[in-house]
Amino acid sequence: MKTIWMTGLVAGLMTLSACSDSPTQPGSEADLSAAELSVATFASTEAEMEASREGANAGRLLGRVRNALRNTDNAEARGCLARAAELRRQARAAREAGDTAQAREFMQQSINAVLCAVVAVFPEAPARIGEIVDTLLARIDARVAERFGDQQPPERLVRVLNHVRELRTNADSLLAEGMMVPALHMNLRAMHILRRLVHHIRNRTDREDDGDADQDMNDETDGSV
Repeated sequence: MKTIWMTGLVAGLMTLSACSDSPTQPGSEADLSAAELSVATFASTEAEMEASREGANAGRLLGRVRNALRNTDNAEARGCLARAAELRRQARAAREAGDTAQAREFMQQSINAVLCAVVAVFPEAPARIGEIVDTLLARIDARVAERFGDQQPPERLVRVLNHVRELRTNADSLLAEGMMVPALHMNLRAMHILRRLVHHIRNRTDREDDGDADQDMNDETDGSV
């Protein structure tokens, strides 16, 4: 397992201030300052480019696994994908029955089963995705410094970027313990948050960010499991 280069966690995660009630429609850009929107758009564009170039998202990784399994037999990966498909069916059944909490739990388990297949075929994936996120964070930090200078960036932007760093730190700790699937999950969460940063800076909590990122991963892999 190669050593993962990691950026230091910004000292002290900043607390998100209470959001004011706003008539702005969800998904609108009108509630963002020009500098904040510039940084968030830059981050999302850079992350999408890296995701496309490196295959650094759940859907592309699953596609690579499918392609690999056409030419080689990997019983562990096939077993993980079979489990993912069954969990996805259970999630749909729970949703149809109105049990949203159980549906979310099955969805989470299904994502982890997909990532189990990824790790079985591409064991270097957790570390590689982490490296990509670290590179993106360095670029985003430079853009923040350029746009805000000596001024304090908006707290909600800082909160999300600090959460991405926290996910990276957690991923590295998990990887050091040999827990490759949850490490990959943490790194992909970080990547998905950066890909949709304009959306995520409107969230109020890290838990919302994680839930949205996991839903993105579920949507990207749903038709292929």
